[in-house]
Amino acid sequence: MASMYRRRKQYWISYYVNGEQIKKSLRTSNERVALAKKRRIEYELSLGDLHAASQLPLAPVLETFCKHLEPTCAHCVCHSIVS
Repeated sequence: MASMYRRRKQYWISYYVNGEQIKKSLRTSNERVALAKKRRIEYELSLGDLHAASQLPLAPVLETFCKHLEPTCAHCVCHSIVS
């Protein structure tokens, strides 16, 4: 079950995924549109389609990925991205 509320003129939604609270703007000031978006999110929650966002930092992931590619692509642009 999700809860919807207003902050300033925008509607927001709050819900839990795997015990973690998620708060997101519904990006609308129209109550009917907000309710429709809330119902859609609740439907996706019931199916288990929504997941909490990963907190994994991007830099270590890219470094590991580039190290994995090193033997196959010495000319790869990965080295310039991480540096």
